[in-house]
Amino acid sequence: MNLTDWQLDQLRDALRAYKAYGLTEHGRDYSWASVAEAIAEYTEVEVPSERMRQFVEGVNTKGGGRKMPVPSAQRLEAIVAFTTHEELGLLSKKEMERKHRAEVQAPVRLMLYLRHDHASGRKVEPPSAGLAGTYRTAYEAMNANVTLQLSRPSDQGVVEVAETMDVLDANTPARVSKKLRSFGWAIVSPEDMLLAFMKLEPYGQNHIYMSVASDADDDGGDTIRQLVLMRHDYVFELGADDGTPKEFLPRIGAELQNNTLAFIRADTDSTSTAK
Repeated sequence: MNLTDWQLDQLRDALRAYKAYGLTEHGRDYSWASVAEAIAEYTEVEVPSERMRQFVEGVNTKGGGRKMPVPSAQRLEAIVAFTTHEELGLLSKKEMERKHRAEVQAPVRLMLYLRHDHASGRKVEPPSAGLAGTYRTAYEAMNANVTLQLSRPSDQGVVEVAETMDVLDANTPARVSKKLRSFGWAIVSPEDMLLAFMKLEPYGQNHIYMSVASDADDDGGDTIRQLVLMRHDYVFELGADDGTPKEFLPRIGAELQNNTLAFIRADTDSTSTAK
């Protein structure tokens, strides 16, 4: 059974969640033995509890690293069958078919949380279809051009996001020296704030986008042409030499401004630039 690293991580997350939130008939937390028993019950395949733990948590190596052993094909098929079983609701088969896209459980639950006690109650309403499209901007702080592709929102309100960053050659600006790709998902809060969570492939570094302005109408019916997003990854490190908040806040503000990008829809004539 050939699964990508992304799919294996999906299985690990599902097993970890099943163990963390399940309770035995006596009200005790699940152990890995409990998870192994459940898999055997649903699939009639025995997966030793220690092998399961190693698959999910990893094993320390002599050099101080960590490796993630993968079970045999038969056991892996049993784990897939267990985690995608309709009665359990851990993973959908459609999610497992996706080899490089983020699962939708986390964003849907985040949207439910954001909409709780809001005017719309706990109902997840998809954001405007006018958000979908390709947006571009120049990212001066990185000497790069950035393209964002936003999918049409799913019925659950999740927008899949693909980012391509063309880093330009310092000596020959017309030449692309490096191409970086990130993938992730976005949701739109009841306040119409877009939040995107991205992961750089294949290295795994995380960054986020947060919308600060757009030309969307209040009724959400029209196509969005301009989308101003703040891009952020690592937190700012403050040291003894940074002084008081009155001294370092302007520097942080300037850095945030350098990473606030004005995206323009690709079929718009206006030239896109960093804010």
